[in-house]
Amino acid sequence: MKFRHVAATVLAAATALLATAVPASAHAGLKSSNPAEGASLATAPSKIELTFGEAVKPNTITVTGADGRKWETGAPTVVDAVVTVPVTPAGPAGKYVIAYKVTSEDGDPVSGTVNFTLTAAVASSTSATSSSAAPTSSAPVTSVTPQPQAQNDSGSGFPAWGWVLIAIVVLAVIGGVLVARRRGPSTSGKE
Repeated sequence: MKFRHVAATVLAAATALLATAVPASAHAGLKSSNPAEGASLATAPSKIELTFGEAVKPNTITVTGADGRKWETGAPTVVDAVVTVPVTPAGPAGKYVIAYKVTSEDGDPVSGTVNFTLTAAVASSTSATSSSAAPTSSAPVTSVTPQPQAQNDSGSGFPAWGWVLIAIVVLAVIGGVLVARRRGPSTSGKE
């Protein structure tokens, strides 16, 4: 009966460990974007919105057009878990790639891409000046540097797979100890 009590305790502890480790693996992932992944747009957007699973700090967010140029025109802004980046509302038809790299609240880096297509070229009298200013728009990410005061020094965090691995090792050790204790009295009597 003592063995069952210990086994139940170990099982409860393992379940609690795994239940808390798994949600951490998807905490700050991209939940949605506007434009959405794979969207086909007839008109160019004036801003890009990325919604994450928790509040983030933007490191780099770029929008590369079909012509290879950067189309973001200003610094990203963050409200809760939504990052907004202004972009030139004009550009050539073709595939656009939103590349993002952000840092979650616990310091984990989150990066990825979102692709969308502009189905028709959109010209603007300001597109030449805006697009020539676009290469300097990768610098506005530095204007966001006041936000890292939310402790960017905390390191990169500990990945969820690490917690799962630790739980497996702990369970294996506990299982080994339990088996050894159970067999212990019968083998020690034979010596």
